[in-house]
Amino acid sequence: MQFCFCFLRHTFDSPSFVSFSNFIYAHSDIICSAFWEDLKGVARERQDQLMKAEECHRCYQDLTDALTLIQVPSASTHHMYP
Repeated sequence: MQFCFCFLRHTFDSPSFVSFSNFIYAHSDIICSAFWEDLKGVARERQDQLMKAEECHRCYQDLTDALTLIQVPSASTHHMYP
């Protein structure tokens, strides 16, 4: 990510768009590679977040199911013994 931010900052600080476009053309393979690596890093972070969210959802679902199993017998027992 760091490369992209520095690269974009250079875009706005560049005194000459022509020299900047020449720089882009001359270094396009490196730039594309850096952006691709950044994109893969973002995708890995997102995947990690989704896996953690899935674990939380499963845990919540298990707790909800357990609570339902506890409440059902309690409700039927309560009706039998007022």
